[in-house]
Amino acid sequence: CTLPKEDEIPQFLRWLTEWSQQYCKEKLIKSRIINTKCKDIVDGKNYATTVDISDIECKRLFMDYENWFRYRNNDWNGLSKKYDKIKNAINSATTKPPEETPQQYIRNNCVDCECDLNDLKEI
Repeated sequence: CTLPKEDEIPQFLRWLTEWSQQYCKEKLIKSRIINTKCKDIVDGKNYATTVDISDIECKRLFMDYENWFRYRNNDWNGLSKKYDKIKNAINSATTKPPEETPQQYIRNNCVDCECDLNDLKEI
């Protein structure tokens, strides 16, 4: 009987991967909805803020997305700090993640993640 390989991965890194997969799924769904419903309304226009959007439904969709994004950004900041703490504290070569940043870890270990987590720093 062989043990699953995931048991060799520290729990926090499994959580980080799961969080990233969920974030990417949610982001893709939300951005597709906005793109489908609001592309014609906002295309070619330069809005300074979501408040400037005149279409009520699009304004609501953008504001919901912005609120969701800010909430996820708080999650990401906490996960990033925890990753750095683990990266710097673990001495064992078998459990220490080789990647310097959580973004690199996710890029290398989360094949289902099709989105860029660096955008969380930019909001």
